Amino acid sequence: MSIKLVERLSKPINTSAVSIMAFYTVIWGVFVTNPWVETFGTNPEYMTLLVIAPEWTWGLLAFVVGLIGLYGLIKPSYKTVTQGAFVACVFWLAVSFLCLVGGWTSVAWLNYLAASAYSAFVYLNLRINRKSLKFD
Repeated sequence: MSIKLVERLSKPINTSAVSIMAFYTVIWGVFVTNPWVETFGTNPEYMTLLVIAPEWTWGLLAFVVGLIGLYGLIKPSYKTVTQGAFVACVFWLAVSFLCLVGGWTSVAWLNYLAASAYSAFVYLNLRINRKSLKFD
């Protein structure tokens, strides 16, 4: 059973799969950058992020990371799609770790870790299946 799972996971994915995380990251960035909503200040798990940078900075960074992923859809190439997945993986891993430090009992860090794992899967799948992928 585990061999079949590995075989299925290693099959080439649709390169637009990176768009799911890119859209999520852009939306998260817009929400966190919104000046009328204070997200980090009301949730203790985000305090570690606030120590490093203000809330709007994290939102802007997420917005840029999401745009990098979306650029892979606008100008599809192996390089742009792979970079989008890699940058998203690193960003969400950092946010996950900082939320974990801020409050391990919150599920926020688990959600961000899942986002990082999804991005890592897309990145690795693209790397493994590079020769079988078709780009315009």
